Amino acid sequence: MTVTPPPPPSTPNIWPIDDELYAIDQKIADLQRTADQAQTSSAVAASEVAIAQKAIRDLSTAKSEIQEKGKLWDRDAQLQRALAERRLAAERVGPLVVRGGSLGLSKTALEERLKPKLKIAAGDMLTELDDAVQDAEDALEAEPTSLTSLKGAFTTAETNLKAAESDYQAKADAAEAAWLAIQNGARILEERLQVAQEQYAEAARLEGVALPPNIGPPAGPVLASAAEAGIAWKSFKDTFDDLQRETTKPAPGGPDNGETALAGAWNTASIQAKNALAVLLTRRQELALARNAYEQRQALRPARKPAEQARMVASVLTALNGRP
Repeated sequence: MTVTPPPPPSTPNIWPIDDELYAIDQKIADLQRTADQAQTSSAVAASEVAIAQKAIRDLSTAKSEIQEKGKLWDRDAQLQRALAERRLAAERVGPLVVRGGSLGLSKTALEERLKPKLKIAAGDMLTELDDAVQDAEDALEAEPTSLTSLKGAFTTAETNLKAAESDYQAKADAAEAAWLAIQNGARILEERLQVAQEQYAEAARLEGVALPPNIGPPAGPVLASAAEAGIAWKSFKDTFDDLQRETTKPAPGGPDNGETALAGAWNTASIQAKNALAVLLTRRQELALARNAYEQRQALRPARKPAEQARMVASVLTALNGRP
C-alpha cells in the first residue's frame, strides 16, 4: 500500500484534517504490512494478525468520521448563500412590520376593534389578554402530552440510547476479549510451558557453570556466577508455579483452575453483554416511540385539538371575567 503525502494547504486549516488523514493512512499501511508478514510467518500467532486487522478496521472507521466532520469546513459558500437569502427576506418583511407598515397598521386596528368586546378601555393595553392567553398556553404546555413535554421525552430517549450504545459496546468488547482468551487458551498454555522449559534449561546451564564460594575458613563471598544462576532459577520458578496453579484440578476428573477461570470470565462477560444488548434494544424502542409521539404532536401545531382550544377559552374567560 503506497501512501502519497497530501500537498500543503494554501491556507492553514483550523483543524489539520489532511495531516490527520495522512497519519491514519500511514498507520493503516504499517499495520497491513505487519499483518501480511505475520500471515507468512509460522512464528507469529494468528491472534496478532487478527489484532492488526481489527486495528485497521478501527482506523478506517476513524478516517471516515474525520472526513465526515471535515465537510463542516467546506460550507462557506453555502453559508454565504443562505445569509444572502435571509437578507433578501428581511428586506421584504421589515417594511411591513415596522411602525407605520401595512401589517403594523392592521395590527393596531385589530386591537382597537377587539378592546370593547373584551371590556378593555380604548386607551388601555391588551396586557391582561396577553397574560391570560399565555397562562392558558403554559398550562397546556405543562401537560404530559404537550409539545414541550414530548420534546423533552424525545431528547431524553436520545440520550439514553447513546448511553446504552456506549455501555453495550464496552461490554461486547469485554465479552469478545473473554472469548478470545478461551480460543487462545491452549496455545498460550503450551507457549508458557515452552517458556518454562527454556527457562529451566538456562537455569540449569548457569547452575552448572556457577562457582561455589572459596572453600576453607573464612568462607568466601557468593560469586557473580552463582547470583546469575539464582536469578535464572527465580524466573523459571515463577513460571513453573503459575503453570502448576493453573493446571491444578480441585476435584479429580473436573476442570483445572485455569479452565474454570476462563469459563467464569466468559460467562460473566457474556451475561453482561446480553443484558446490555437487551437494554439497548429497549432504548431503541423507546426512542422510536418518543420520536413518533413528538413528530405527530408537532404536526398539529399551530392548530390545537378541540378539547385544548376549549380549555384555553375557559381559562381566558375566567381571567377576564374575574376582573373587579
